[in-house]
Amino acid sequence: MALFFNIWLKFFFLLTPFFVLSMFLSMTQELDHRARHRMAVNLALAVIVICLILFFLGNAIFSAFGIIVSFILTIVLTPAILSLLNIPDLLVKKSHG
Repeated sequence: MALFFNIWLKFFFLLTPFFVLSMFLSMTQELDHRARHRMAVNLALAVIVICLILFFLGNAIFSAFGIIVSFILTIVLTPAILSLLNIPDLLVKKSHG
C-alpha cells in the first residue's frame, strides 16, 4: 500500500491535473462538444502511454540522462509542497533573539 501511495503521489505532482485541466479548458473553449471530447480522449490515451513508458523505462531513461529522481523530488518538490501547505516555519528557521 505504501508503494502504491508513493507512486501515485509522484505521478500526481508530475502530471499536475489541476493545471492540465485548466489549460485544456481554456485552450479548447472555442471547439464544439464533439471536437473537445475527441481531443480529450486522444490526450487521455497519450497520457496513459507516457505513464506506461515512464513506469517501465523511467529509471533507464533518467539514468541515461544522469537524472536522479530522488534528488529532483527532494530539492524541487519539497519547498513547493511546504509553500502550498503554508508552513513558512519549516522553510526558514526564524531566530528569536
